[in-house]
Amino acid sequence: TLEDVDMADGTNPGFSCSPCDLTSYPTVIAPQRSYEITVAYSPLAIGPADGQLLLKSDAGNVDNEYGIVSVDLSATYSGVPALVVDPPELNFGYVPFTAGQGGGSDTRNIKVMNQGTGNASLIVEFLYIRPGTDFSIPASFGDISPANPLYLPPYDENDPSTWIEVPVTFTPGSNQNHENSLTVQAHAGDETGSVEVSTLLSGSSLGPPRIQVNPTE
Repeated sequence: TLEDVDMADGTNPGFSCSPCDLTSYPTVIAPQRSYEITVAYSPLAIGPADGQLLLKSDAGNVDNEYGIVSVDLSATYSGVPALVVDPPELNFGYVPFTAGQGGGSDTRNIKVMNQGTGNASLIVEFLYIRPGTDFSIPASFGDISPANPLYLPPYDENDPSTWIEVPVTFTPGSNQNHENSLTVQAHAGDETGSVEVSTLLSGSSLGPPRIQVNPTE
């Protein structure tokens, strides 16, 4: 006969069990049968948590006078990382290009951050721009992969090691409007899977017409 199931005094309030209400007990467990109790943990704060689940019964093999068996509970919560790429759109405006002479170039920075809660790191798996366009990033970012990820701690505006500064260069190779995206893929190290966040890149080499007269005399 299972007389009562409850949490011990001092157990972290993030732990709960079911069924643990008074109306569920006593209950009889027949020989060679089982009875399932579900224990859940919903963190209320960052850090470790512990406690005990107490089961009181009339079993003859319990080695204390109260008939109580305890199950130790422990868990830890380090927070939830969140991938943020700033700015969400980056417009280079006008960068000149002259057929046969080449064009100009402009470089601007994009910031990749972990703006989650607690102290959980964000695992960056990919950081790339689709090749074959007039936007580029340093080749070193191509080394980031699931086999060689980058661990990004929670963002601290006073600590440059907590974000990734990505220089994006726009070098037009033709007279037209240009668009692309910088994509970052990351995950939190659990079974929720990876997420992707992108910054839209745009620029134009379609500047105002300019007259050229040759020879000038």
